[in-house]
Amino acid sequence: MNHAELLKSSFKEAVRFEESGREFFIKAANSSKNPMAKEIFLNLANEELKHIKRIKEVFDQLVSNGRFPEVLPTSENLPWKNIFRDALNKFKDIVNPQMLELDSIKLGLDFESKGYKMYDELAKKAANPLEKSFFETLRDEEEGHYLAIENLKKFIENPVDWYGELEHHIFEG
Repeated sequence: MNHAELLKSSFKEAVRFEESGREFFIKAANSSKNPMAKEIFLNLANEELKHIKRIKEVFDQLVSNGRFPEVLPTSENLPWKNIFRDALNKFKDIVNPQMLELDSIKLGLDFESKGYKMYDELAKKAANPLEKSFFETLRDEEEGHYLAIENLKKFIENPVDWYGELEHHIFEG
């Protein structure tokens, strides 16, 4: 298999992966009893949709030109801290951590970890700096999603410590 065929195969797998992630986060949002978790899961589902769009844009150019594009689509993904902060600000008065389902959170962590590993491997196999940069950006965004979910998990497991840690960061500047 030549490199162009490997890329095409990798892109198809990446789209399938992101689509299944989007489906998972939509189901997690729909089954969540906590409005903050629901908001975070819906934001993550939308982030996966942005990944799908960018992957398809690059894939379409690869297929039509037979090579990796010289200009990559710009990332529109939210910084992971914004995903959690925005949801917390929106629902801080009605959040009850016990209402959240830890199983969905653990599955989300596992999913994002797999995405990180997949894009990291693709970056290592890249034939040029643009390919590498594209896959590293996706990898880093998966890491951001993981951190957003990890932050949610910490909040659920021990909200008092979570708020204490937040205040500690504020006082330190």
